[in-house]
Amino acid sequence: MNKLLKIYFIILLSFIIPVIFISESFANENKYIVILEKGKKINPDLKTFKATLYIKANVAGIPIPFFARLYYKKPDRLKLKIPMAPGILKNKKGLFQDAVPRSFSGKDYKGEILKEVDLNKKVRCYLLKLIPRKKCKIKKVHLWVDKKSYLTPKTQVFYNNGSGIVSLQSFRKEGKYVLPDKQRINFNLPKFKASAFIQYKKYEINVPVDDVFEKKK
Repeated sequence: MNKLLKIYFIILLSFIIPVIFISESFANENKYIVILEKGKKINPDLKTFKATLYIKANVAGIPIPFFARLYYKKPDRLKLKIPMAPGILKNKKGLFQDAVPRSFSGKDYKGEILKEVDLNKKVRCYLLKLIPRKKCKIKKVHLWVDKKSYLTPKTQVFYNNGSGIVSLQSFRKEGKYVLPDKQRINFNLPKFKASAFIQYKKYEINVPVDDVFEKKK
């Protein structure tokens, strides 16, 4: 009888153990989604905003100051307009838009937690690796997420053509909302390198922006 019980016990374990490991593996793979979703809950009542940006770019040692307008629409839509972009930057507007702090979704990116790190020896962060689920110009993204606030003080974007962006950003309270304040960006491009300082000067919150996102006929 005891031998029969042992056999039943071994058979039972053979089914239970793989399920446990599969469940743990699934949980670990999806922890990054939990982290991303917590970041999205920082401003639950934020539907739209307009922001005026002062940008001071530096290309080949030449300072190039200009203004831009950033538009946001919930949940993840961003549009950067640079009406008076300097000639050298006219074809690089997309890089500035990619550098703007944004929320990432598990629907669009698969990912994992690489490790926990101390950013600037002050902020304990999750370091996430995100890979687009659909083919696009972005190869992968490294995202530093503050363990306490779930803000993203650092973002690194890798492109399929070998280009890259590293962005350090700070945030400020704007009324009851927490929004980008300042950014320092380094652009690593195939033909040249550049940098930029961005200051978010003025916000207009929960105002109409639909016309900005409408497709032109």
